[in-house]
Amino acid sequence: SHFAPRERCPWLLASEAADCPVCVPPAECKMRSFRALAVLASASSASALSPGSVLHSPLRRRQSAPVCAEERSALPLLPAIFSTDAAVAESGLDSALVPLRIAAGVLMIHHGSEGGLGPANFGTPGFEGFVDFIIKPYFGFLPGDPALWSALHDYAEFWGGLLVAIGLLTRPASLLLLFATMACAVYFHLASTGLQGFPLGHVENYSYNFEEPVLYALIFWLLSKTGAGSISIDEKIAQAFDAE
Repeated sequence: SHFAPRERCPWLLASEAADCPVCVPPAECKMRSFRALAVLASASSASALSPGSVLHSPLRRRQSAPVCAEERSALPLLPAIFSTDAAVAESGLDSALVPLRIAAGVLMIHHGSEGGLGPANFGTPGFEGFVDFIIKPYFGFLPGDPALWSALHDYAEFWGGLLVAIGLLTRPASLLLLFATMACAVYFHLASTGLQGFPLGHVENYSYNFEEPVLYALIFWLLSKTGAGSISIDEKIAQAFDAE
């Protein structure tokens, strides 16, 4: 005789779930539950007496497999940070990417040297002029000392440019230069001189102000997507990850 449909007994093993109909008599359901407990008890006894046999049992393999997968992918982001995009490497565009990266990085080092050799030359006319004519009037909404923000800008351009030029941590360094310096430069030029008749109007004094930081921003966005290229420290680190 059949019984009314009911939920599957929660005591059943996963291996018995497939052949457990929804109309099993309660007595048989209890018997299957007792068999499940007996299997677990025997497995525990066997592990105490013969560890090797249980370690190689199908049940133990199913339990340990996900752990091994997690261990293999414990640091999934590190290889992606250092490696060059596979499509770029295979297409041959790497030969154009490397000189673009080096040139952009070296030029950023120059941009970060406000008022002297190296970044954040406090007290020099170049550094103080950046504070008085750019930071104070256009970024006065930032909290704290304007000279501090000027120094942070210099450090980001100088050290970020150096990292990009040598190809070390190129992706995060490019993102730093994109958002911490070039996005701010685009905002400053648009706020001070506007679009200057873009795209077809005449530019007075032939001073194209906002276009340069826009091009830099696009270059650093590209590098954050592609990686450093073959001639870089990042590539050597990526190869070390691949060897492991």
